[in-house]
Order: sequence, then C-alpha cells, then structure tokens
Amino acid sequence: MEVEQVESCPLCGGGRLKLWRPAPDHNYPSDDWGFEYSCCRDCGARFLSRRPTAATAVELYDDTYEPYDVGVERRARPVELTTGRVGRLPARWIEVVRSAYRLPRPESRLLDLGCGSATFLQAASEAGWTAIGSDFSPAVVMRVKSAGFEAHLIDEVWSALRDEPVDLARMNHVLEHVYDPVDLLRRVASVLAPGGRIHIAVPNPSGVTSLAFGRHWSGLEPRHVIHFSPTLLGSVLDRAGLVLESVSHQPAVRDVKRSVVYALRSHGTPSSVVARFEGRWADRIYAGAAAIGAQLGRGDRLHAIARR
Repeated sequence: MEVEQVESCPLCGGGRLKLWRPAPDHNYPSDDWGFEYSCCRDCGARFLSRRPTAATAVELYDDTYEPYDVGVERRARPVELTTGRVGRLPARWIEVVRSAYRLPRPESRLLDLGCGSATFLQAASEAGWTAIGSDFSPAVVMRVKSAGFEAHLIDEVWSALRDEPVDLARMNHVLEHVYDPVDLLRRVASVLAPGGRIHIAVPNPSGVTSLAFGRHWSGLEPRHVIHFSPTLLGSVLDRAGLVLESVSHQPAVRDVKRSVVYALRSHGTPSSVVARFEGRWADRIYAGAAAIGAQLGRGDRLHAIARR
C-alpha cells in the first residue's frame, strides 16, 4: 500500500489545517500505518490527511471487510425503509427517509450504489422496485448478479444507465469512503431522472458518540476518507447540483458499543471485562444515550434526502 500526505482540504482547497484525530485500523490492529485526520479551518471538513493513495486503497477492502463478508449476519433491516416495520429505537429518521422509497410508479428504478450485497436489492424488489446494484468490488458484482439482479462495477454503471435513468439512488455509508465526493455525486445526478432522489447515509462526526469518545469514536478508520457534518453534507450536495430536502439523525447502538469497546481496549482492559460491556444489558444503556443524542440533533448517523 502506498501512503500520501495531503496538504490542502480535498473539498475547498484550503491550506489552513489542524490535526484532528488518529485513524486506527481496528480490522488489522497490528498494522499501524500512522493514518490520521485533519480538520479544515475554512470549511470544517474532517478528512484523512495521512492516507492510502486512491490507487492502493482497495487493499483495505478484502473479503473479510464486514459489508463484503457473506458469513456476517446482516443486522440492518432494509425492510424498515420499504415497509411499515421498525426496530427498537425511536425511528423518526426512518419515517423521514421512508418517503423517498415510496414507489412513484410501478417498476420504478432504484440504484444501490456501493451495495456490498444483494440484501437491500431483494427488499426493494419485493416492494416493487426494479433494483440495480453497483460496487467497485468485482466479487460483489458477481454475487449480486448471481442473486438475479442487474449489477455493474461503479466505473461502468454511468454508461450502463445513461439511456435508462433511475428514480432513486441509495448511497448507504458510501460517501465517506470516496476521495472526490462532489465528482461522484455529480455522476449520480447524471443518471437520476428529472425529479429523481438520492438517499445518503454517513457517520456523523458531530454526533454525541463522536463528541463523547473522541479518538476512540468508531467512525475513525482509514477507509473513511472524509467525514461530513450536516452543514458540510448540504454544501457538498449543492455543489453537485442536487437540492437538499432533509437531514435526519439516526441513533446507532452499534456505534456506541464499538466506541466503548475501542476505548476499553486502548486502556488495556482485560477481555473478560470488555465482554461485559458487549452484553444485552449494556445495549439498553447505549440505546438510551444514542436516542437522546438523535433527539438533540446529535445522532450517530446522518441521513440526507436530496433531489435532482
């Protein structure tokens, strides 16, 4: 893997930077490349300033990367967006986002960009969408095709959809992995039908868990190239020619739990003690803290809906 030092903000080009936090790789804790984030004093972007080069970052995404690991139980419930079912936590964000998934007409087209698997495509298809997957992993694209869905590599999807635009694009925890998010969003806009919408989910660096755990926040890792606050997310969408409709805050128990575990491990806490903080009793506490954060506009994850 090749590593580079970024001296200016990738979003606004400003050079007034300050170190923000480290970017440890918890998937491979024995490999310490010294990745770190900086904060732009001009636009507020938090981005990897010591990072893998774009050409070699693919090495961070092997078959054990969780979204690609077919052996990992899928905890996300995509049907929450396409039906009336909701999970345990307050679901205001689901109610806001779900409007984008209402079928505008029979067999409307949906693009899941960075799909990782066919899980969401299956739920969308059952709700009446013509679902299309896209990912930069050839193995993922092959698995999605094997599941019976149209799928394309991200570099090829734009030409494939040029003459058949989509009514809805979904980017679920994709944008934070992208080296040039404005360019990608412009490409997405180019394959949206007039009035088409995009749903974007990203970690929130201004969320309660990030503020509480600092350098141990679970969102810090070398695969997350840029972190977006609600204001910055709106600015990036505007530059891409998309009109922001709403931003909602999601409470995420898993984000709180992982941050707690990372903090405990960093202080040399015995594994037996760490395990106690991963139990169901702890989830109740994490759920309460996450829910309060979301209600205060400090949710662990952000969901933006924008239209062309």
